[in-house]
Amino acid sequence: MNCQLYRLLPITLVATCYNEAKNVHAWCDSLLLMTALPTEIIVADSDSTDRTIELLKNFFVDKPCKLTILSGKCSISAGRNKAVRYASFSKVAVSDFGICFDQNWLEEIYRSLEDFDWVGGCYKLAWGNSIQHAYCKLFNKRMSDLNESKFLPSSRSFGIRKEVFLEMQGYNENFAVGEDTDLVLRLKNSGKSYSLNRNALVYWYPRETFFQIYIQQFRYSWWDGRIGQNYFRLIYTFFVFSFLGSMILFLVERNLPCLLFFVVCLCAFFAKVYFNIKRNGEKIDLISVLLYFAFLLGGAFGFLGGIFNRLFVRGYEVK
Repeated sequence: MNCQLYRLLPITLVATCYNEAKNVHAWCDSLLLMTALPTEIIVADSDSTDRTIELLKNFFVDKPCKLTILSGKCSISAGRNKAVRYASFSKVAVSDFGICFDQNWLEEIYRSLEDFDWVGGCYKLAWGNSIQHAYCKLFNKRMSDLNESKFLPSSRSFGIRKEVFLEMQGYNENFAVGEDTDLVLRLKNSGKSYSLNRNALVYWYPRETFFQIYIQQFRYSWWDGRIGQNYFRLIYTFFVFSFLGSMILFLVERNLPCLLFFVVCLCAFFAKVYFNIKRNGEKIDLISVLLYFAFLLGGAFGFLGGIFNRLFVRGYEVK
C-alpha cells in the first residue's frame, strides 16, 4: 500500500515486549488496517532473544510511523514508564502484543483523549484452539453488560495524557503483575476526568494450555493476596477448598453428610460453568469444565499463597 494513503494522528502508541516473534505479524497487520495510524510507536523491549525486534524493524521500514525501540531488561511496568516518558506527544495510547486492534481503536482512543484525561478501552476474547475457545465461552462478556463504575480497564486498551501519567508517577514498578489495575484505581481516586469507550476495542488471545491458564491465574491471584486487593478472590478460594475438602472427607469417612456436602459443591461448580456458558449462547463441554477448574484452582492457591507471604514471610508496602 502506498504510504500516502495512511492517515496519521498526533499520538504515541507504546507497548512492551519480550520474545513476541510469533505475535508480531498479527499485531502489525491489524495496526495497519486501522482507519488511522499513530505518528509515533515506542516499543520497550526487555532484551528479546528471538526475532521480535528484527521483525518489527523490517515491518515498519517503509511505513510512515516513526518506530523507536527502547532496549534493556525491564519489567512490564518499568518498560511502559520508560516508553511514556520518551513519548513526543501529549496523547498516549497503550497496548500489548498478543492482541489485534479493531480498525477504529486508535481513533476512538484519540477522540476520548480530546475531552478526558484518560480513557479505558475494552477488549473481546478471541481464540485459535479449543482451549482458548473454551476460555472465550466462559468469560466473554457483552459490551452492554459492562458496569462503568466497576470496570477496571486493562493496559491492553488504554489511553492517557502524558502530563497526567507523569503526575500520577506512572505504573508502580514494584508490581510484578496487576500494575495496570493499580494505576487505574489511583486514577479513579484522583478525580481525573475519565471515559469508558466501548468502541475502543482490541481482540485478546488467552493462554493456549490448561497449565498456562493455571499459572497465569496463580500469579495474578498471588499478587492480589500479597498486596491486599481484589478480595472477591476469597470466594473462589473458599469454594475450591470446600470442594476439595468435601471430596477428601467423603473418600475417608464414607458417610451421608460428607456425600451431600460434596454433591452440593459439585452442583454449584457445574451451575457456575453452565450459566457462564449459557450467557454467551454456547454449549457446555468437557474442555470448558476442566478449564474452569484449572482457573479456579490457580486463583485459590495463588490468593492463599499471596496472603500467607504478606502475613508471615515479609510484608509489602505500596510506594
